[in-house]
Amino acid sequence: MLSIKVKKQHGTAPGFLLQDIQTARTRLIVAIRELMDKGELEPGGRLPSEQEFQERFKLNRHYLRQALQELKTFGIVDTRPQSGSYLSELGTKALDSLMTNVLALKEPDFESLADTRTVLETRAAELAARNVDQPGAEQLERILGELRREIESGRRGLDEDYVLHLTIARLSSSSVLVSVISSLVPICLRYSESVQPPIRNFRRAFDEHAEIVRAIRARDEPAAARAMRVHMENTFKATFELLKGAPAPD
Repeated sequence: MLSIKVKKQHGTAPGFLLQDIQTARTRLIVAIRELMDKGELEPGGRLPSEQEFQERFKLNRHYLRQALQELKTFGIVDTRPQSGSYLSELGTKALDSLMTNVLALKEPDFESLADTRTVLETRAAELAARNVDQPGAEQLERILGELRREIESGRRGLDEDYVLHLTIARLSSSSVLVSVISSLVPICLRYSESVQPPIRNFRRAFDEHAEIVRAIRARDEPAAARAMRVHMENTFKATFELLKGAPAPD
């Protein structure tokens, strides 16, 4: 049984603002198009530095990095270690079409996001139970222990929570699942950071995570899938209620 110290929180952490991320993404694409129109940037060319984007196009550094990561996910930008960010080597027409599609994107509504991630995470847990090895099982236990310590100290343990989910995705041995789940996690994190759940939710979530890890370690595929599906459905239901402003007493 977990014993949890309730830590008083003064105010709400700002987290990420969804509209700010969208605005930064739009302004970054507009900036890239302007550079291309002026002949200052071609497919495969190196993008300006973060500082230049900030000074020339008035882009906030924090949101600029998030926007660059999203454009990398969409295949518009390629980030190279120790070198910087580069425009994709796609043809000019293909790049323009791709950027037009991205500009038309809307932030996914919470229910669609919940449905999609539940399906993907359930399958990831099932495959993780099939493919897990001893080092992978031990890693899950270590992360679970870190999550337990965070919760017992009255903290949410969001970092440990998401590391656990990403590790399960990796243990699925499906590169596609890893890629898609990894792209969804930052969006889910922004929703999670925007609400303040009651302490009892932390305890419930930990128990559900522990059940998922037990099933994966036992290599019980149906149990792992079932435990993950229950956890995701409970988590998204609770978050949805908080997003609607419903009271959530301890």
